[in-house]
Amino acid sequence: GGVTRALVAPSSATSIFAGQGAVIDTGTDPDAVTVPRAFQFVELGEQGAAAAGGSRPAAHLQFRASLAAAQRYARNPAAYDGDSRDSLLNRADAAALVPVVAGRVPLLVHVESAADIRQVLRLKREFPALRPVLVGASEGWTVAREIAAANGPVIASALSDI
Repeated sequence: GGVTRALVAPSSATSIFAGQGAVIDTGTDPDAVTVPRAFQFVELGEQGAAAAGGSRPAAHLQFRASLAAAQRYARNPAAYDGDSRDSLLNRADAAALVPVVAGRVPLLVHVESAADIRQVLRLKREFPALRPVLVGASEGWTVAREIAAANGPVIASALSDI
């Protein structure tokens, strides 16, 4: 027993994808990891923009293109060319995103602005199986109706108002 908590891999300066998270048991159980690869985490907004070359539109474009690449990989792994220098995702990264685009693993997306939140909510049109969870969402109150209409879960930061 003990408290269960989700952990996120630290953000990478070269990618909007910050890694996969696991659910762990913080009690005295010797096998602390209860659910490995429980979710994928992605940074959008300011931090995502920095990782994508300095612009929010570039981060969103990289995000959409990565999800599309994972779909292509899922359809035909043998034909996926993730080894070329021009590939956005290598084969391992594309394979890691397959459960996300297939809707088997939730995608935690760190966004703060209303514009970024809307961009994430629009992803469901292109990737209907996607299960995005908004993280942070400090301007979420301004688009609360849109989030509710999308049945979008939100993990809000408790410290935003301090």
